[in-house]
Amino acid sequence: MMKLDRGFRDARDCLNTVEKWDHADVALHVIDLGGNAIDTTSAAGRFMLVVLAGAAEMERNLTRERTRSAMAVKRANGQRIGSVPYGHDLADDGVTLVENTAEQAVIADIRSMRSRGLTLKRIATELTGRGVPTKTGKSSRWSHQAIARILNRGRPGSLSAS
Repeated sequence: MMKLDRGFRDARDCLNTVEKWDHADVALHVIDLGGNAIDTTSAAGRFMLVVLAGAAEMERNLTRERTRSAMAVKRANGQRIGSVPYGHDLADDGVTLVENTAEQAVIADIRSMRSRGLTLKRIATELTGRGVPTKTGKSSRWSHQAIARILNRGRPGSLSAS
């Protein structure tokens, strides 16, 4: 594990999980600590784990608070929060979404393929095979999850994710 704050929801989750691992003879190695194992079977090792898990939980909570504060400032300043969904670009104001004609055509094609009964995976394979660029343009490799997000966008009860 790289860092405790990335591996567990909170200190209680960490301690409960590590206790189960102890019973299964699984050792916890934390890369952040030089990759050394923490001997959770000894009193000193268990104490160290409790301290590290508490510190990791605090770091995770501080990160959450800083993120919420930054998002609130962005909202208050009228700045956009989140990624730009496939089928759109940001206008010059950096906030307003405008339709991307080429991507809108791909969305229409995706909907057409889906209406013909193609699976999400098959649609992704088809777009990848054609070399259709993804939103980032870094890759032309489409995933079935990206297709699902595009198809679900705008439906009642769906999350608006890209």
